[in-house]
Amino acid sequence: MISATRDMLVSAKRPLGIDPTRGIGTAYEGYVKVPKMGGVKKGWVRQFVVVCDFKLFLYDISPDRNALPSVYVSQVLDMRDEEFSVSSVRDSDVIHATKKDIPCIFRVIFQYLILIGC
Repeated sequence: MISATRDMLVSAKRPLGIDPTRGIGTAYEGYVKVPKMGGVKKGWVRQFVVVCDFKLFLYDISPDRNALPSVYVSQVLDMRDEEFSVSSVRDSDVIHATKKDIPCIFRVIFQYLILIGC
């Protein structure tokens, strides 16, 4: 079993509707930045995320200015994963991030990643 860690930079928040008794619905959708392959030193890539039904759905976005998210999901993280956790980061965790971005960065730890369309 492989555990993975992903730091994400949240750029916007937009609360949506969720049914707290059943735990279904869309809790959040918006843009995030995730580290490029090879880590934060390589930079960040912008993705669109939807938090829905205990899952994080990540959609790729073309680097072109004003590009829309893909209609196809690229990755899915299941928040019911036993190893799933979310925490804030410290300056020393993300030494290549700007000071103003640090409050917007959070670490997501998970065991299983579902890659779509590979």
